[in-house]
Amino acid sequence: MKIELLHSITHDGQEYLPGLHELPDALAAQFLKFEWAAQPFAAAEVKAGAVREAPGPNLQLEKPVIAKAGVRS
Repeated sequence: MKIELLHSITHDGQEYLPGLHELPDALAAQFLKFEWAAQPFAAAEVKAGAVREAPGPNLQLEKPVIAKAGVRS
């Protein structure tokens, strides 16, 4: 489960710094008990479905359409 740590947490001798972490579900559930220190990761963009995967190295970009101005008489 992906969670966001708001503060550092030390668990079993390992320190987890603030930021996004992909953790086993059981460990994430333990951290989420402390609402002041952790929250489930759900960015507004993800909820809205607006997040798009970053383009890979083989992406072929389309050329932009350029409008040509005509001369009026």
